[in-house]
Amino acid sequence: MSISSNEDAYWPPPRMGLHRTTIDIICLHNLPKRSEQRPRLAGSRGKCHNYHPELSGSHKAPDNLKLSCPGITLSVYPIGGFCAVSRVLPLPEITETEISVSPEDNGMNAAYGGDTIHCCAAEPHATFLRVGVVEAGLEIAYEIAVLGRLHHGYRILRLRNLLGTRIELCYLFVKITFASDPNLWASPRQLRIQSDQHRAISDKLQNENARLNNENTRLNDEHTNLKKGFDLLRQEMHTLLGKSRNEKSRIETNRSFLREDDEDD
Repeated sequence: MSISSNEDAYWPPPRMGLHRTTIDIICLHNLPKRSEQRPRLAGSRGKCHNYHPELSGSHKAPDNLKLSCPGITLSVYPIGGFCAVSRVLPLPEITETEISVSPEDNGMNAAYGGDTIHCCAAEPHATFLRVGVVEAGLEIAYEIAVLGRLHHGYRILRLRNLLGTRIELCYLFVKITFASDPNLWASPRQLRIQSDQHRAISDKLQNENARLNNENTRLNDEHTNLKKGFDLLRQEMHTLLGKSRNEKSRIETNRSFLREDDEDD
């Protein structure tokens, strides 16, 4: 079935505007040191860690006191609709879905100087925001949230280790604000619909072009036949003219003979 046959049967619908979530990254607090593991196994969901503790991780002391220099990555993942991240507004023509931020100062409480990242989505409640903490090219902590469920104001994102367990006392401090922008980008489904429409128009034009080519061939054949008929008529006319001249000449000759006979008599 063609995608364009029933647009109402597909989600998401076309959106005229984009929901913009602006995140100012302020600082990262209490990131575990190198080789340190600090899973939060207590709390309201602490009992779940008793069933398969190997999936939760265990405490481990750092092997040295060398300070870390973590970077932050922000990325968006849509279930449907357009989304992008950018440092500038309006969004550039070539958009991205991931941006990296470097700290101004390293250590346990790294400061980021209020780096501003704009996350735009046509379907914010169906778009995931992923915040990762990267050190030496490796991700060491992350958090995932639904973009449309974030709250306005100064907020903290509680980070998790790579097993998905929250890290004790580890937070990313951010400021979140909301706005809206016009949606100038088509979703993949809209692009497919437009592609189907363009393909249908192209097929129609190709069929019309084939019809015109056939008509042109027919007219050329008729022109050729008419030209042949005209050539035959012209040849017949020349033949008739020649016969007429010959007949006229014969008549004139006979008249001349008759005059000569009358004069002799």
